[in-house]
Amino acid sequence: MHRFFFCAALVAGIGLPALFADPPTSGPTVGKTLGGFSVVPLNGPSANKKTDLFSKTGDHPTAILFLRSVNDATAELVRQIAAATEKHRDSKLTCLVILCSDSKDVDAKFSALANEKLPGTQFAVSADKAAGPKGYQLGADAEVTVVLAHKRQAKAVFAYRAGELKNAQPIVAEASRVARAVFAPNIGDPIVAYTPKKSLNAGGARKCETC
Repeated sequence: MHRFFFCAALVAGIGLPALFADPPTSGPTVGKTLGGFSVVPLNGPSANKKTDLFSKTGDHPTAILFLRSVNDATAELVRQIAAATEKHRDSKLTCLVILCSDSKDVDAKFSALANEKLPGTQFAVSADKAAGPKGYQLGADAEVTVVLAHKRQAKAVFAYRAGELKNAQPIVAEASRVARAVFAPNIGDPIVAYTPKKSLNAGGARKCETC
């Protein structure tokens, strides 16, 4: 069985390093205090003007999604996080979706996603292009890097190469956990301290405070 699997992989042109590659290293260290960074928003009051959206979120829980491309999987991730901001609007959970690209033109799929006017979500293009903002240490091989922050501190980080993001639920669950840590009288969940479970490390890197 194992021999057949290896032969099939080689015939398909898939190298062994790709099959067993570690998740990408991308994003700030959990617990790090996060600084602001410049972007050009596509929507909101600062549309088309260089600004710092993250600093404007203050100490509220924030999901920062750094995307290098937009496809069905990343678009679904954005929609699910947006739905979480609506569910946890009392805790002022905010979603910032940042396109990191060297292209002079904004990706049409990214613009279309921004035009969906998703709740609690702002779309912007990174002023630092594909490299992403300094201090956030985005890996060159990461298509998606998600940083969950509260009080300007990184609480959890997820990263995926192209094609690795299959299930947004672990990210959404962690974002909800961060939001519930603020307070939970109107959410329907017990008030608990934010204590992420250990990472299963499936389908992308995930770092958390207790891993």
